[in-house]
This record gives sequence, C-alpha cells and structure tokens, in this order.
Amino acid sequence: MTRPVGPVIDDVAAAGVTLQRRFPGSTVWFGKHTFRWWAMLPQARRWVLVEAATPVQLAVRMNEVLTPQRARDK
Repeated sequence: MTRPVGPVIDDVAAAGVTLQRRFPGSTVWFGKHTFRWWAMLPQARRWVLVEAATPVQLAVRMNEVLTPQRARDK
C-alpha cells in the first residue's frame, strides 16, 4: 500500500484542525492503518471515542455525542 502525498496530506491535516477548532477540547485524527476518522470527546468525567469514514460524518457524530438527548428529542 502506498502512502498518500502532497495535497492529500494537506487536506487531511486541514480537516483535522478544522474539526478540533469546531469542537474545542476534542482530539481528532485520521487513522493511517484504518483509513477512518477518529475523535476523543471529553464528556462528564469521561472520554467518548467516535469514528467515521469522512470528516463530515465525524462532525455529525461528534455533534450527536455532545448534544444533550433532550435537545435531540425536540
């Protein structure tokens, strides 16, 4: 398997930075072996691990985890 180079790496880095800015306190990374996006989210004295196939899907999942259940039910 070959390693992506050039603009692909820049896009991955930019997506990670964007997600971390959008979700302060989170840690976001792209798995070099899994080819999946991952995030650790702090939540009420514990951390939640979230994964997705794309940065957009990861943002949706992160938002779901961080949104209180009552707000989602409305």
